[in-house]
Order: sequence, then C-alpha cells, then structure tokens
Amino acid sequence: MKKLKICLGLAVSIVCVVFLVLRIDFNTFTLYFNSVNIKFLILGGALILLNFCLHAIRWQFLIVPQTLHFMKAFTYLMIGTFVNVILPFRPGDVLRIVLIQKLFSKNASIAAIGSITVERLFDLLTLLLFGVILAFIIPLPVTFKVMLNGFALFAAAIITALICLCINDQIFKKLFFVILKPFGIVFTSKVINIFDQFYLNIRTITSLNCLLITALLSFISWACVAFSMVCFVAAFDPNISVMAGILLMVVTNLGAAIPASPGSIGVYHALCVLTLSLWNVDYEKSLAIAIVSHTAIISIQVIGGIVSIWFEGGFSKVSSYSIKTSCN
Repeated sequence: MKKLKICLGLAVSIVCVVFLVLRIDFNTFTLYFNSVNIKFLILGGALILLNFCLHAIRWQFLIVPQTLHFMKAFTYLMIGTFVNVILPFRPGDVLRIVLIQKLFSKNASIAAIGSITVERLFDLLTLLLFGVILAFIIPLPVTFKVMLNGFALFAAAIITALICLCINDQIFKKLFFVILKPFGIVFTSKVINIFDQFYLNIRTITSLNCLLITALLSFISWACVAFSMVCFVAAFDPNISVMAGILLMVVTNLGAAIPASPGSIGVYHALCVLTLSLWNVDYEKSLAIAIVSHTAIISIQVIGGIVSIWFEGGFSKVSSYSIKTSCN
C-alpha cells in the first residue's frame, strides 16, 4: 500500500510537470525572470521565516505540562518540516513526537500528540477562514468552493469529535473496549491508559484562554504566509491584486492533501497557475511566480532543517529517528 501511494504521488507530480513544461514559451519565460524584484523576494522569505517562529511559539504554548524552550521548539519544528519535504508520507510530525519523547520522557509523547493535533486543526480552520473571507470579496469558481466545503466538513468532523471527547470521554472508552477486546485485556488497558493521558492533555489545552491565544497566533502566522505570497507575486508584477497572493496561500496549502512527490513538486506549480488564471495572469508569468515562491519556501525549509539538525547533534543522530518514523 505504501509503495502504491508513493507511485501515485510520483505519477501525479510527473504528469503536472510534463503538462506545465509543454506549454512554456521559453523566451517569454526568461524575460520574466530577468525583471524580478529581488527586494520583494527577500521580504517574502523573511515573512516565511517569521511564520515558522510564530508556529514555534504556538507549539511552546500548547505542549503542556512540559516546558519547551523556544530554540528547541523551533529546531524540532524545522527538522519536522525538512523531513516532510524530503520524505514521502510527510512523517515530520511523527518525528517531532519522537524528539519530544527523547527530550523529556515516554509519557511526554502524549502531550506532543495532543499539541500537534490542536495545531493542525487550527491551521486548517485558519486557512478555511481566509478562504471564506475571500469568497465574500471575490467570485470564486465552483472548483474552489467545493474544495473549501470539503475541508470545512473535515474540520467540522474533527471539532465534533473533540467536543464529544471533552463532554464525555466514557463513550470513547467503551468504543475502545469493544473494538480492542479481541486483542486481550493487557493491550486494551495500555490503549485506554494512553487515551486517558491524551484526554487530560486535550482538556488542558482546550481551555478558553488557550484557544484564544492559539487562534490569534495561528491567524498572525498564516497572515505572514499570505503576505509572503503577495510579495512573491509582486516581485513579478506589483499590479496583480493582493487577493491573488492570499488565495495562492489558501489553495497551495490545502492542495498539499493531493498525492504528490515530496515537496509537492508539480502539483504546487499547477495550483499556482490555476489560481492566477482567475486574474488573467500570463501563463509564463504564473509559472515563474510558482517556481520562485516554491523554491524560496523549500529553500528556507531545507536550510532551516539542516541547520537545526546540526544544532541537535548532526545527521547521524536525527536520521536514526527519521528512518524509524518513515518505516512505521
């Protein structure tokens, strides 16, 4: 099954790349690169880096009761992001859990799972919020609306499950007992114990104050990403609407769910071209924006990951964790 998913992702990326390359007018394409505004690219890159810093602060706040220093949170986050870029199945979050477990204790992994679950939920909700706001400002095609509705239903399902968990955890315990009964009482007891720890962690980090601060940090960090995309677009044409850059942020990040090669090569670029076509941006200019923005983001993730790995003791130490997580 894993090999099938890898092959499917590679196939989708290859199809997208071939389709994009066959339509290029290389003379026009080269002219756009020669006229790019470097200042906007630097500003866009700085905003991406600021986004990662804010994500690290948010993770510090969520991973209770452990005290995670900013540099640890930032380096672990960058290592996880780096692993997502270079390995299939995006195992970066699993690696972050393993790193937290090694830093504190085995029980700390439950806190890490709870914090990352809340992180991802708020990331999805924030992206949907930006998408809904745009839907009221500009007319979106049916395809984009269907995608937003699909992710909204997924987010609603997760929120419903978390609310039910916070209201009555006994329902989930009974369900676990029924499902896991064939595996024996010892295994079932271990799973229930892990569930209890996860439940306590979720109750702690879903207090009103915690949720408000998490929501604020999520909004500001994704706003940084949105305006970084605005900068990447403006680097090629400052006359293109700011809304185009914000919609690029929403579409390319939600589009990460589409099967693709590591780094979403091809898929990211196709989504950029499709999004910018709403503003009648030239094909070659759209593709140039896609290539530069993707390269800038991936470069920050890779460089940040490599520096963080060095900071944490080198590749030999971290790679042993990443190999285990990618195999599981």
